[in-house]
Formats: sequence, C-alpha cells, structure tokens
Amino acid sequence: MNLSGNQFGEKGLITVFRGLSAAKSLSKIMLSDCGWRDTKEVMDAMAVSFQNNTTLLRYDLKYNSLSEESVNRLATELIPSGKHIVDVELSVVIPEELREQFQKALAANKPGKKGKKGKKK
Repeated sequence: MNLSGNQFGEKGLITVFRGLSAAKSLSKIMLSDCGWRDTKEVMDAMAVSFQNNTTLLRYDLKYNSLSEESVNRLATELIPSGKHIVDVELSVVIPEELREQFQKALAANKPGKKGKKGKKK
C-alpha cells in the first residue's frame, strides 16, 4: 500500500500504525515523505505494528525525521522482535557503525538459502 506523500503528522501516523497492526493482507507499506517525526508515541505505535502484523514484511520510511536514537531502537529492539521484517527503507544519514548494526538486524531476519544437494557423479 502506498501512502507516501500524505502529510499525516504524528497523530495520523499513529492511527495508520494501529490499522496496520490488524491489516493481515499487506506485505509492504510505503510511508515515505509523510511529514512525521519519531516521537515516543510514534515509535511505540510502530513497535506494535512490527510485532502484531507478521505478514507486513517491508516498510518504506524514507524522507521522514528519524533520529539516530530511533534508528538504534529499530536495529536493536523493533526489527529483532519482528522476525518477519526483511526490509525497512530509510533515508537518514547515520553513522556507519549504526548503519551496519541496522543492516545486520535486517539480514538476520531474511530467510536463508536452502542448501541444494548436488547431483552425484
């Protein structure tokens, strides 16, 4: 579902995240450039969505105001608790160490390739 460009603000985004918690047919939500900031309430609503909706695998959060603290929370708490989440797109400039931590958290959730047995010769 593409909701990019809608200026929800924090209250509107919290409502969207509450709805996403129950929407079991979505696999990706695009929320880029929606004019929201990462308040505690927004991040808590995001956490509920991440945990409750196991069919929603991808989140596009680009071009919104995310602090290093919130990216750290995504990497250390929200993504690891939502083992189904395989992609969260961000556009914030963050230190390389934090970006690596964020990418590792996502990589840990991606399904691994099953080993194929080779043909016997």
